[in-house]
Amino acid sequence: MNGEAGRDRRMGARVFIVEDAAAVQDRLRRAIEELGTAQLAGVADSEPEAIRGILDAAPDVVILDLKLKLGSGMRVLEAIRAQGCSAFVVVQTNFALPEYEERCMRLGADRFLDKTEDAPRLLALIEEVAGRIATARESPPAG
Repeated sequence: MNGEAGRDRRMGARVFIVEDAAAVQDRLRRAIEELGTAQLAGVADSEPEAIRGILDAAPDVVILDLKLKLGSGMRVLEAIRAQGCSAFVVVQTNFALPEYEERCMRLGADRFLDKTEDAPRLLALIEEVAGRIATARESPPAG
């Protein structure tokens, strides 16, 4: 099924999680469910699975870890942007080094967060995107 055709905007932002640690995946899933302004679009723990899943699901937000079971979050970012994915991409990593941040931003990330210190900012960003979606849905088309 085409990602666009399967979109359900009533729930706000559709979020795709790319994370290799099951415990972090579970924590993010619960947090997204509790927001009430977002829904889970998919989960992947490897580069090939993430690229396929993101392109198929066409989410509004991608939470992207850099270290994956197979492959790299940077290569996922590069691949989805090359395919025209316009999702709001938040890189969330334990390797929050300036050189990684610079490279991710060059590849098309919208935000770069330290996984251990910036968790509250991640949820705020998801809510911000959900708010933009709700506003766009309520606004009459231009023309």
